Amino acid sequence: HIKDSVAIEDIWFGNGYEELRQNMLKYWIDEDLCRHCSKQIRTGKPENSFSVEQYDCHPATTGTPGSPTLITFRLSNKCNLACIMCAGDLSSRIRREREHRKEFKSPYNKKFFEDMRMLLPKVRHVEFFGGEPFLSEEHLKIFEIIKETNSICSIYVNTNGTVLTGKIKDYLRSLNFTCIAISMDALSPEVLGKIRIGIDYDRFMQNLDWYLKLRESKHVTIVLNVTELRQNWFELPEMFRFAASKDIHLHINTCIHPPHCTIYDLPTDQVIYVRDFLMEAKEGLGEDLAVRDNMRSYDHLLAMIEKELDSRDGVTDSKDPPALDMAMFGTSGQLAAPIGGVAPFETPEKLLIEVSRLEKEVPGFGQRILSEMREHIYNTLPKVKWEKVLSRIDAALNMPTL
Repeated sequence: HIKDSVAIEDIWFGNGYEELRQNMLKYWIDEDLCRHCSKQIRTGKPENSFSVEQYDCHPATTGTPGSPTLITFRLSNKCNLACIMCAGDLSSRIRREREHRKEFKSPYNKKFFEDMRMLLPKVRHVEFFGGEPFLSEEHLKIFEIIKETNSICSIYVNTNGTVLTGKIKDYLRSLNFTCIAISMDALSPEVLGKIRIGIDYDRFMQNLDWYLKLRESKHVTIVLNVTELRQNWFELPEMFRFAASKDIHLHINTCIHPPHCTIYDLPTDQVIYVRDFLMEAKEGLGEDLAVRDNMRSYDHLLAMIEKELDSRDGVTDSKDPPALDMAMFGTSGQLAAPIGGVAPFETPEKLLIEVSRLEKEVPGFGQRILSEMREHIYNTLPKVKWEKVLSRIDAALNMPTL
């Protein structure tokens, strides 16, 4: 909690920050607290790590700057979604509905905002994260301070894309927003709805269109933040195609936790299966400029998976799903099965290619995935059109065709 007597400058020049600066000068990092970036850097492609992309473009000029160059605001966990990979510390909805914990009480008092009024005109860049940053009353106060003090700091915001009121639109038009990162983990409504629980797909797409129109009227970069998950692995190439069609930058968020979502805790045979799929899919992404602009993110994803496989040194384990109550997360905790009728498996011919890959995994996890694919086709798709796929799956499972 920020006490009334504590000024932001006291924290900035305090012992805690000085120790952090000294550790950074020695290139020492906390392997637990910094595990996200550490894992990315170990791929051998440090230029693609979050730390480099987000912070190295705002370097300090001295060992102890007189004031911050960059401030990251995450002043509230208020959020309207309950994403399967998130937790209550970052989502008030999850904290309330899934974890049944008390709400956070904001520690940000009058003095904090008075200090921000003095500090923000000196800052070059600010960032806003959530929760959903546009639902945070504290963030709206910071926007007002930036406006009232005529601060020219560039602004980055990471939003779930669902909150776009008239007031927010005014801030986006009038303040110096230079990058708006919008979280979108799948193109199909079915997959996105299973990941970002509570999302209104149509409203989200309408808001995305508004942001793209904003890009036409002011110099602002629109980024799609896509988190790689067990639940959307087969949609990742489609997200790259979509981003290219809209001329949008695409960034892959590395998911190393929680264990029911990350690819990197899967059994080795399943990690190999996902890697091979993504490598084959890369060949079909095309070579136009819009695709190539985002290919660095795709290659970094492949490098992350390869590094994980290298770390296992050829061990073919058979990890079980983590011992968690998966019902509360809206997921089985296992690798999701491809969905027939949904891109990139929108036609029987395309799904047959995936069935042929899965046949090599039967018996094993391929049997489960083929069974789930079979059930989906029988329950939702026209049998005549998908008859060849069903027959192929039934043969692989050694089952009589229904």
